[in-house]
Amino acid sequence: MSNNIDLKRNNQNKVYQYIYMNGGPVSKYDLIEQLDLSLPTVNLILKYLSENHYIYDCGTFGSQGGRPPKAFTYNPHLYYSIGLDITRHHVHMVMIDLSGNIVEKTRVKIDFIPEESYYMSLHDKISEMTARSGIDREKILSVGIALPVMVNVEQQTVLHGSLTEFNNVTPETFSRYLGFPCLICNDANAGGLAESWNIKDIRNSFYLSLNNTVGGAILQNNQLYFGETYESGEIGHVTLINDGRLCYCGKKGCVDAYISALILSNSADGSLDKFFEYVKEKSPYHLNIWNEYLEYLAITVNNLKMLFDCSIIVGGYVGPYLEDFEDIIREKLIERNTYHEEAEYFRICRFKRYATAVGAALLNVENFLKTV
Repeated sequence: MSNNIDLKRNNQNKVYQYIYMNGGPVSKYDLIEQLDLSLPTVNLILKYLSENHYIYDCGTFGSQGGRPPKAFTYNPHLYYSIGLDITRHHVHMVMIDLSGNIVEKTRVKIDFIPEESYYMSLHDKISEMTARSGIDREKILSVGIALPVMVNVEQQTVLHGSLTEFNNVTPETFSRYLGFPCLICNDANAGGLAESWNIKDIRNSFYLSLNNTVGGAILQNNQLYFGETYESGEIGHVTLINDGRLCYCGKKGCVDAYISALILSNSADGSLDKFFEYVKEKSPYHLNIWNEYLEYLAITVNNLKMLFDCSIIVGGYVGPYLEDFEDIIREKLIERNTYHEEAEYFRICRFKRYATAVGAALLNVENFLKTV
């Protein structure tokens, strides 16, 4: 009996995930052909999913003789998810629907302190954001929280990090104050998940996160690869220059010491906007910093391509500013790469500000998709 129940649930989940991942309308005949299921089985599953509002009838396909087949798609507004990107001095917050579309967002300047006052401030801001959205709390799946530290995603524990103030953070503490189930994750992994989510032409990628610290995420078949000890993708602490600049981790010559966002913002009163204004105005001092930065960035991206042979997506705080310099970066990559003459593997992030928060929220969506 239990085997039959498991089979029914598996088939139901296969159908729902296929409809979700397809993105557009599908017919029952698509499901029969692609999932190797019988017509009665598909009919029963579609009936259940429709009655419970997981999917809906969105019209018909063109007829090739006889009655035109119905078209089905998933309901993106059935549930919502909240994502937080927590850093030392700021929090980015988003609410997304099941498609990953941002419904509400906000940025709060607040210093991280693992004390009740901090958690209550987050509670108040989330309540304000939820009220603005008009979404019932019952429709919110949970809260995903991205942190600038390594996280064991299975045990939901912080492993370690140079930013020691985060080392004792737990999802249970957040849950107690926020009033929602919570999960924690690494910030670069969250950003990588957001940038690769439901992108048809990317299966394998490396996400290079250029925040105030440099991180990375490896995605195989659009699934995060965490490594054996949850330390995968830590490109920021790969040695770029032997015995080079001092990194915040205490070692010398790390990638982080050459291409973090702070390399740029520290020369412009802590503002990336101001830095790129200086570059636009051709300030010799800032152009020199920028040109050197681009060399180190090209070396890093090329090294990643040679190691992983996949798309390299560059994001984080610096990512959105790279669009005006894409041709220059591609030229530098072509000069360095042995095999590629067009640097077609290089991509600039889709999200301009909230990738990490969106990715944290998508982890909740990903978990939800497995339960239907």
